[in-house]
Amino acid sequence: MTTKHTFPGPTPSRRSTVRAAFLMLGAVAAASVLGVTASNAARASTHATSTSLTIAIPSDPANLDVQFNSVAEVSPPLENIYEGLTAFDQKARVKPALAVSWKNLSPTTWRFNLRPRVKFQNGEPFNAAAAVFSITRALAPASSNYGYYSNVKSARVVKGANAIVVTTAIQDALLPSELTFLPMIPPNYVQTNLAGYMTHPVGTGPYQFVSWTPGQVMVVKANPKWWGGKARYQTVTSKVITDSNVRLQSLRAGELDFAMQLDVASATLIPQAFFPPSNVVCLIRFNSLTGLFADQRLRQAANYAIDRKTIAKSLFGPFGRAANGQMIGPASFGYNPKLGDYPYDVAKAQSLLTTAGYKNQPITLYTYSGHTTGDREISLAATDYMRKAGFNIQANIQPFSVWR
Repeated sequence: MTTKHTFPGPTPSRRSTVRAAFLMLGAVAAASVLGVTASNAARASTHATSTSLTIAIPSDPANLDVQFNSVAEVSPPLENIYEGLTAFDQKARVKPALAVSWKNLSPTTWRFNLRPRVKFQNGEPFNAAAAVFSITRALAPASSNYGYYSNVKSARVVKGANAIVVTTAIQDALLPSELTFLPMIPPNYVQTNLAGYMTHPVGTGPYQFVSWTPGQVMVVKANPKWWGGKARYQTVTSKVITDSNVRLQSLRAGELDFAMQLDVASATLIPQAFFPPSNVVCLIRFNSLTGLFADQRLRQAANYAIDRKTIAKSLFGPFGRAANGQMIGPASFGYNPKLGDYPYDVAKAQSLLTTAGYKNQPITLYTYSGHTTGDREISLAATDYMRKAGFNIQANIQPFSVWR
């Protein structure tokens, strides 16, 4: 009987993937184009006071419970409803959000001092008890984000202070950056009306929920009591358009003000394009514990088989680069610019396959399309390179809404 060996990827990287028992094959650091119509470009340049914005996003969240969505699945509308204790600035540096400061008290203990006089959009106060509740709920094994915070053991309120203490299982210098992805939620609302929370989410962010038609559109409006000041737009409508070409055509037709994740070639076809710095690294994850890829030589062969530089150049032009042997981008803490990558060496890959005794066993790469720029093209290119080196591999590419 023939065994089919499978592995997922490429996947945008997060630190949690290190904790999983997988070896990562860095594909490319991807670029993303953000497109703006002529009318909205004019509004931006003249600082006019437009009250609404219509954008296109490539995918929809699985549900409205942000703590039970994969971090990679959270959509821009939800990200603007909720906030974490910390946030990233435009250069991917950690900055205060709902925590105004933090301190490492011991190798496994952190204190976070919280922002005073903050309220959730339903009027419920944000305080130390709410922060502890939010962290504790995210640690539940049923949470789809459990793996991202599995190093966190507990959180407790600091008596007599608007502060909490977070304890980790091992020393974790990245905890402040990890907590950017852990949204704060209102404990009383969630505990007393979970059904309501699941259909009408509430956070502390600059925008608050209005409506959601799954797979089609989500509408949010400005939170007039946001601690950070006045939101730029009164209403933001996010339309789900999974096809990049359709997003482009809708933008050019004036049906949208803004479109996310267009391909690089689209930049010449729209009035204004932005190329924000990207810290996304696309990965292929191998199961290194059991099965075919438990043999290190096959994992090495896959690395030698793929020409990352050509993939990056052909798909992203000057805005993409090879991953340089690590699954984080240049803006991430811990990035080492001195690390080199596996060279493209088909002969070496074939030699390793022979030495490992690879017998043409079938392999399936399970992955998605329509979520990150070039995800489908990267998967097809990677599997094509691996086939040329001697792997019997095929890609099973599903729409992101199905794959997740």
